[in-house]
Amino acid sequence: MVSVSIERQEAILRERIGRFFASRARERRQLLRTLKTLNGFSAPVYIFGGVIRDLMLSGPSISPRDVDLVVGRIDLHDMTTVFAEGLQRRNRFGGLHVAIHGWHFDVWPLAETWAFRRNSVTPVTFEMLPKTTFLNIEAVVVRLDTRKWRYREIYTRGFFEALLTRTLEINCVANPYPILCVVRSLLMAAKLNFSIGPKLADYICEHTRTAGVDELMDVQLQHYKRHVYDEDTFNRWLSAITSQRKLSKMSPVRLPLNISQLNLPEIHRPTVSDRLELGHKRRTSKLLWY
Repeated sequence: MVSVSIERQEAILRERIGRFFASRARERRQLLRTLKTLNGFSAPVYIFGGVIRDLMLSGPSISPRDVDLVVGRIDLHDMTTVFAEGLQRRNRFGGLHVAIHGWHFDVWPLAETWAFRRNSVTPVTFEMLPKTTFLNIEAVVVRLDTRKWRYREIYTRGFFEALLTRTLEINCVANPYPILCVVRSLLMAAKLNFSIGPKLADYICEHTRTAGVDELMDVQLQHYKRHVYDEDTFNRWLSAITSQRKLSKMSPVRLPLNISQLNLPEIHRPTVSDRLELGHKRRTSKLLWY
């Protein structure tokens, strides 16, 4: 039954990716211009993480502005030259942060992925790329430069299971910024109304024993450029996680519902019919992005 559900999720994702990039909206055309620039390097182009998550949770009408792209064997110097006009900085993981045509991209060669460079994950392939993410809800990549009559490659590691169980869990524990991982996990669980898996709950407890709430607030401000939640909310979250872990070591934990949200955008909650809307479609969908 689980495998059937995952096949349905894959069919939905293929359909939504195709619809998203087939849109004639002006902003989408600008996005395609950047993708075709990357395609000019004759190397694979994969979309990674957050956009795919939001497509599955909210559908192809989403309006993201931050897109993570991973490319094949392209020299970082060549990419820097091509995107010189929109280049803003090198990001913390060794890639480029580019603002162009109204979109913000983090783009990097596959081999520059932090977990690959540290040999935390091997071998260096797109199939293994989902194993490099900290959270399961981000462990998905989809190829964008699919050729005509070729299946669109999708590689995952627990991504669809996260959607089906509505539970965040650790995917790859190796990460250079553990406190940022804690903050992102808490905010993600609150935003999506997901449970927190046992391993992730233990990770949060471990890293907040020495890091106080002040440090979480500082990291939140640095990463999100604002305080999304206040100190009292973080304290309630951490207290709830600790209490629930004492009651059961095997069960996911839930954040308290009566939290004070300062500035978090609403997200569409998919209905059962949303999740199954494309289940009747064949898994061999051949939608292209160009």
